[in-house]
Amino acid sequence: MKNYQNQNQSVFNVLQELNRTQFEDYKPINVTKHLSEERINRFKLYEASNNFLGGFVVDKEHHNGNEVHLIDDKGFIHIYNEESKRFITILSGRPSQIKRYYRQLGLKIPRSIHIASSISHNRNEKTNANNF
Repeated sequence: MKNYQNQNQSVFNVLQELNRTQFEDYKPINVTKHLSEERINRFKLYEASNNFLGGFVVDKEHHNGNEVHLIDDKGFIHIYNEESKRFITILSGRPSQIKRYYRQLGLKIPRSIHIASSISHNRNEKTNANNF
């Protein structure tokens, strides 16, 4: 498997797509110790949705294991630890970030994902959301 590098040169490999029933296993109730005050404030500031359109298992070669990335209908990416199901953080996804999950697996990008990434792009432009 080819290792993909993101802008920070860390590994980012999408391993598999989740089905909708698997989304229900992940709720932001159980949190990791990494959920700092800054991340809590970010979570409160974002008006994220629990209407998930896509979900993926991602290997970032982290010592705590794989992550699950859930994409909501507003273009937010909710990140959880796969094994513990603990909430790690939420990101206001850039369109290229959102579409990367599908592209790495060679999947067609659904129309709903195009719409969510457009919503996210507009939000990011207006609020500078990626720089919290």
